[in-house]
Amino acid sequence: MSTPPDNRRKLTVLTIEERLQIIELYECGWKVGQIANDCKVPQSTVSTVVKNKQKWLAKKELRHMRKTRVPFDVRLEKSMALFVQQARDNNLPLSGAIIREKAKEFADQFGLARFKASSGWLSRFVQRHHIALRRQQPAGEEVGPLDLYTVPELIRGYAPCDVFVASETGLYYGCMPEETGRFQQECCHGGEHSEERVTLLCATNMDGSEKLPLVVIGKSHESCFVDPKSLPVIYESNPRAWMTSGIFERWILSLDSKFEKEYRQVVMFVESSPVHPKSLQNKLNCINLQFLPTNATSELRLLNQIIKTLKYHYRFALVKQRLEEIEQEKESTEITLLDAINCLSRAWYTDLQPTTIASCFQKAGFIFPDEEPLIKDEMLEDGPATISDAEMAQLVGGGDGCCITFLDYCNVDDGLATSGLLTDSDIIECVAKPDEVVVVKMESVEETPEETAQVDADMQSVEEPKRTAQVGGAGWGNVVRSNLDAVRNILLATENVPREIYRNFFAVDKFLKEIYK
Repeated sequence: MSTPPDNRRKLTVLTIEERLQIIELYECGWKVGQIANDCKVPQSTVSTVVKNKQKWLAKKELRHMRKTRVPFDVRLEKSMALFVQQARDNNLPLSGAIIREKAKEFADQFGLARFKASSGWLSRFVQRHHIALRRQQPAGEEVGPLDLYTVPELIRGYAPCDVFVASETGLYYGCMPEETGRFQQECCHGGEHSEERVTLLCATNMDGSEKLPLVVIGKSHESCFVDPKSLPVIYESNPRAWMTSGIFERWILSLDSKFEKEYRQVVMFVESSPVHPKSLQNKLNCINLQFLPTNATSELRLLNQIIKTLKYHYRFALVKQRLEEIEQEKESTEITLLDAINCLSRAWYTDLQPTTIASCFQKAGFIFPDEEPLIKDEMLEDGPATISDAEMAQLVGGGDGCCITFLDYCNVDDGLATSGLLTDSDIIECVAKPDEVVVVKMESVEETPEETAQVDADMQSVEEPKRTAQVGGAGWGNVVRSNLDAVRNILLATENVPREIYRNFFAVDKFLKEIYK
């Protein structure tokens, strides 16, 4: 008696590469049935793959694997990934024995008594993270140094709007003039004062027409952050408030995706640093990433002057606010991280002029071969009116003999460390909390009945919002500021607000506040 044929469908396990091909066909307009026939899989399989599109797109690097094994513990996996990445970025010794020993230490910290750090675990871990256990070449040997003579050739073929530079800087965001002496000469190489400072990543193009959103890196779980919806900046956090290679990689890959959608090819200059992995050059489709030497001349560090101008505007705004509080006999307002983010964004988008940026690029040697360079004396200096020594003395409390100038105050965080090695406890703190939890405690926009009545009275007294003696009074200025603050808080409380909206808002905010002072 012959055996009846087995009509059961053979189980086919698709590789991630095959799933990605299905997604690509679907996005090109193919019907589910067409894809199923072409790939010889059931329609239900195609539908499931399309439904889980984001999951498979996030696993492009594992495209040839059929199954992805779940890590022993997510916290342990993330901790070890951070440890290995930091070791590779800084060209530190890395071997199988070192990885297994460090994994045991992290497992003990997490209370994972069953974890053995076996050779099998090591093999799967290095495969998941594409780790080659061999000595890496020193970072400085991979890319030759740039100088004033090679830059013009590198930017040849790019439009000025497609030549970008990015750089980090540290900022004591809440520092007031009277605290200048306390923070001067503090480099924070060990991550000190992380609750009082942030690291900024500033990036702009050559003609100043596209200032990319600021990246602000603060200490985890700032007390002023509670349940946000959107911010005018990209906010990241870690225990040291430092830039890391992981943060930079997320930023540059996201930017590369943006340029790809815009069909643009750009060149981006960054300083050679462990937090700017040179391996990223192979992951970018639209960004030609170039590295300036760490010991670059002051001329090549073109973003330094741009950053100084940004800080000048920021510090000027803080001092003017404090002087107004003194004049009106109000209690001094503490600068929260949210206040700093708003003030920095306004200075970045509206106060820093494209002419200043273009001048800094030319001064640094970013000149096209056929372009006439600017004469140094004609370089445009961009900044608000300075704060007098007498006003600084009023704030510092040193009388006429005060030796802290406004320039000293603006330079208080020069030389502040923006990156360094995270300790094991830092790494554990990074992975112990949910990713990208960014929350903002917004200012209250509730008004007392008396304030509401006053605002109503002010509004009723104005028939048209034109500049007259009537609307130029103090009452109208208060109404303008109150309503602008309310709009800003509404933006912060709204999900998925494009940062272009924030840019436009800060322009309107500056325009109206200058008119209705």
